[in-house]
Amino acid sequence: MGNCCGPVLTLSRVKTVSNQILAKYDKDGSGALHKTEVTAALKEVLGGLGGWVPTGMALKQYDEDGSGDLDKKEFTKLVLNVMKKGGVNVEAMIEELDAEG
Repeated sequence: MGNCCGPVLTLSRVKTVSNQILAKYDKDGSGALHKTEVTAALKEVLGGLGGWVPTGMALKQYDEDGSGDLDKKEFTKLVLNVMKKGGVNVEAMIEELDAEG
């Protein structure tokens, strides 16, 4: 699965979908996902498996600014790492996202 999607799977497309999911589950309109919102969003990204992801651990790992929630970039990074654990080669996209600052 690693290289099957290379030509069509771009950081821009992953960001677009991640941002759409974030907007859908950002119930308070803060522009970021709080713990309960992250849980609901992950269920959409991962289906039934999303309920098994320890949200607290995900927040600790991907909340880079220590705000207690995930902004667009942090949520995109979480989505990319979930894809990576599923066997998709996203290393270049993670590096590109990190380089954006």
